[in-house]
Amino acid sequence: MASIISDTMTWPESNTLEPSRAYSYRTSPSHRHEDGVRVAVAVKLRNKGTQPWTARNAALIGADQELKPIQTVWQAAPIPAGPDGQGLVVVETELMTREAQGTFTLKLWDESESRIVILGPITFP
Repeated sequence: MASIISDTMTWPESNTLEPSRAYSYRTSPSHRHEDGVRVAVAVKLRNKGTQPWTARNAALIGADQELKPIQTVWQAAPIPAGPDGQGLVVVETELMTREAQGTFTLKLWDESESRIVILGPITFP
């Protein structure tokens, strides 16, 4: 299942990157855990900074402020800087079915951990 979430997302002005389009996904129950589901977020980002940007790591932050580590961060190439600098970042992890029904904030960061991207609210279909 998939949902367009770009229309409801917000982000702080301090973000080096801002979303132009975002989708959330949820799969059927996991093969490993009967009560788990795979979730993913795909977000197209514009780099308004002065340096290329590559996602190094990510986490989902739940309403209780608990960090849910992301198992997979995928990006085909660094997102170039400047007005035409755009790129896709996809993150994926496994959550318990009841957890996946909540609202999250997505936090992405680069190698330096100083150029952070925060997006929310993230919900899964």
